[in-house]
Amino acid sequence: MSRSFEPGAEGDAGCGGAVLAASTAALFAAVRADHPATERLMLVFLPTVLDPPEAVRANVPVGWASPAFDVLQVEDYDWVTAGNTGASARGLATVNARLGYPQGKQHYLSGLLWRRRVTFCCSRRDRRSFILG
Repeated sequence: MSRSFEPGAEGDAGCGGAVLAASTAALFAAVRADHPATERLMLVFLPTVLDPPEAVRANVPVGWASPAFDVLQVEDYDWVTAGNTGASARGLATVNARLGYPQGKQHYLSGLLWRRRVTFCCSRRDRRSFILG
């Protein structure tokens, strides 16, 4: 009998996701106890946490769903520099569906360019997110 690895299909119990979400919440609670004004940001590097697809339950737990953090930061530098716009779109769709952060509560990071010369064409959203060195 095969198990379903669709995001949220069986929750995150038994795959490490629930433990990750609980430990992250405990860490933020401890920081906020001493520093109440601290902004809670979570950076999710899509190429690592979504591959293989069944890893999403462990690496992007539903316990991180909005409003667990003040801002969700999403990065897909490897896909952007490879020109893999399909993977970027699928990754963003997966995280948006799973965690439900509104656009105003997200930061999109496509990486850091060490050289001013960009040798590939990127979308308007990608261009806005580049930090030129």
